[in-house]
Formats: sequence, structure tokens, C-alpha cells
Amino acid sequence: MIVGKTSTSASVAQPYNVVSSVVKKSLVAALRYGQDKLPKSWRPHANKAADLIEQWDDFQEGTITAGLMAVGVPYDVANGMAYWIVVFVGA
Repeated sequence: MIVGKTSTSASVAQPYNVVSSVVKKSLVAALRYGQDKLPKSWRPHANKAADLIEQWDDFQEGTITAGLMAVGVPYDVANGMAYWIVVFVGA
């Protein structure tokens, strides 16, 4: 009898990762291609937000707000965007 090691493959996606990945990609697509549907104050910053979302793995409101402000988004707009990003992506 041959006893083999149990290995986990990095290519096998866990269900949570699949859902968060789909939601993340959907949110990025909405920011990039649905800018005319966004609130007016968000429109000039939508591409910056999409770029940041693609890079992040940790979706916490404070982190998102700080990241958006670092690329020039005003606090009130960054805070509003961060709230809705967390709502849709889930933290």
C-alpha cells in the first residue's frame, strides 16, 4: 500500500475566494464602465478607485478611505466610496 502526501493545490479556488474575486471584478468594472451612473462627486475619481481595488486584498473602510485620499480623492468622497465598497465586497 502506498501512502501519499495530501497536498493542496494553489490552483484550486476556495468558494470564498471565488465569490470575493467575482465581486471585486464586478465592482472594478462598474467603476470603470459605469461612470455615468455614479454620483457626480465620484466620477472624477472612479478610475483611481478601480485601480486601488484591483490591488487590495483587505477591504476595511478605514484602509480604503486612506488609500483613496492618498491618490487625491477628497475625504468626504473617499469615505462615501469606502462605505459602499465594503458593503458590496464585504469585509
